[in-house]
Amino acid sequence: MKFRRRFLSAVLSIALVMIPLVAQTSAYANSSNTLLQKATACAQELIADRTTEEYLEDDNWTWNSTTKIESIVPMYDYDGNINSYLFRLNTDGIDQGYIVVNVTPEIFGVEAYGGSGTYEADFIVKEQLGRPMNANDKIIHHSMMDFVVEKNKTYYDLASNSAIKMSKNELNKSYKSNIQLQKATTSINDIVPFGTWDGKYTVKGIPGWTPPYTTSYFGEPNNCGPTAGTNYIHYWSHARSDVSTTVRNKLWSGQVYQDFKMYFDYLPVGGSSPYSLMSGLTVYGDSRNASPIGSDVRYHGSIDWAFITNALKSNIPLLLCTTLVPSDSQYGYHIFMVVGYDRDGSKVDLQTVTGWDNRTDNYYHYNNATTLQTAAYARWA
Repeated sequence: MKFRRRFLSAVLSIALVMIPLVAQTSAYANSSNTLLQKATACAQELIADRTTEEYLEDDNWTWNSTTKIESIVPMYDYDGNINSYLFRLNTDGIDQGYIVVNVTPEIFGVEAYGGSGTYEADFIVKEQLGRPMNANDKIIHHSMMDFVVEKNKTYYDLASNSAIKMSKNELNKSYKSNIQLQKATTSINDIVPFGTWDGKYTVKGIPGWTPPYTTSYFGEPNNCGPTAGTNYIHYWSHARSDVSTTVRNKLWSGQVYQDFKMYFDYLPVGGSSPYSLMSGLTVYGDSRNASPIGSDVRYHGSIDWAFITNALKSNIPLLLCTTLVPSDSQYGYHIFMVVGYDRDGSKVDLQTVTGWDNRTDNYYHYNNATTLQTAAYARWA
């Protein structure tokens, strides 16, 4: 792992100001030019940072000197204001990768980026409508991995297309409360001193391992839980040579996905229970006569950077569950794998396997656990 300190030259700063802005629709013309300029500069700064020598030497990272912004799509809050921009990228002449910049003043900055994949909301719209997301879709970006659309004065979860049993006022209150929590909650820099575990780290076996399954593969609604569980077991049984062949063969046997539907308490309407992740992984291993040699779980406020990092530095990936709309008990959660991190001081990004695509180079910014419901793992090495 390499350690670094990043310095952007005055030349780069001047170049950022001169970046041409792409205005694809009238929505851009009506939005604040200053806001879009700031967001674009933020995205360009990330591209510059992620195409330094350290990253260019990484065979598993896609961006290089050809990486550029190809197109821009806004996302919105419940009052119709732009709260984030999706920057689609092009590298080596291929449309791949993305950056999402949240322009909400309280939490302004890069929220997510992907080296070669497609942003979740963009991916979902492509699956549903057969085309990329555009400004006219008016996608509401509620929180991390959480997208909403309004149809005939009713709000729907974008991923499942199921109606949300909450009023606009309730959703708006949840949205604004979440922003304040992200702003107010102690950041990781207050918990872990600057320079501690600085740099980029990925658990064993990830380079060269491709998650074989996405949520759409199984054709069921709200199935992120059993999909993540299946990929999690595939990782331990196919990517970890330090697990005995006998255990690996036992783990990857039977109807893996179907069993995780049962062990994660899956329901097509509500998804999987966030409280069944560790127990589900443990029961799965027991059912194969390959019990895990260790496991742990945290919920809500007990999730912290130390717990996440200690697991990852021990080469243990985690299953995380986001809290999407906290006050709606029937609304689903998104469950996904975390396989690494990239930290520079107070800036921390979690390397994820989202389940919407089969990439391992998707990153989400992490400041605190406000948007997380559960963090769990089981291990076989």
